[in-house]
Amino acid sequence: MNGVIMKLLNKAAIFCLSVTALPIVAHADEIRIGIMAHGVDVPLSDVNGGKEDGVSITGEYIFDTPNWTKWTLGARPYIYGSVNLAGNTSHGGVGLNWRRSFWDRFYAEIGGGFSVHDGTKRITLPSQAELLNLTFEQRTALLALIFARRNNEIQFGSRVQFRAQGAIGYKLGDQWSAEFAYEHLSNGQILGGPENDGLDSLGLRLARTF
Repeated sequence: MNGVIMKLLNKAAIFCLSVTALPIVAHADEIRIGIMAHGVDVPLSDVNGGKEDGVSITGEYIFDTPNWTKWTLGARPYIYGSVNLAGNTSHGGVGLNWRRSFWDRFYAEIGGGFSVHDGTKRITLPSQAELLNLTFEQRTALLALIFARRNNEIQFGSRVQFRAQGAIGYKLGDQWSAEFAYEHLSNGQILGGPENDGLDSLGLRLARTF
């Protein structure tokens, strides 16, 4: 239990330091803080939810569209972090977002990028030689532990993941907005594999524009 608490505190400290340090190196035009349901089942997604759960706290900086992204139809670079409060997988990364407004105060957003996580890449079975060196009781206990982990831990298949995200937002005023957001992590069988459990999350975010 103490190890889990220390791991969670370390994640929170890194997250807070990142949020406070970013304004020193660049002026973000938008800051978002959110709360996400971690590891949910989403219709039409190939991810099997339920292996991990809990609530994740997210923070995101979205920058003004720089000149070098003008050709990308107004894409805005972002950097984000997500800390799982239940001690499950936390992650962070960078990417690009696109936004289009509709119905006066509403807007839709999609984005893509790359994430790095601290979860499980894969859970491998021991070799036959390793199993033969164990007693029957030891083999039984080890295999039971491995299969239990496979049922309760996401096997991402690679340390780096593709991140796809989308949101529907409502402008509360000139500076504040509220969003319903979806996030998907996967290696796409390109960045790694063959394991590719992936991760889906749903939640709410509050955004402030500067």
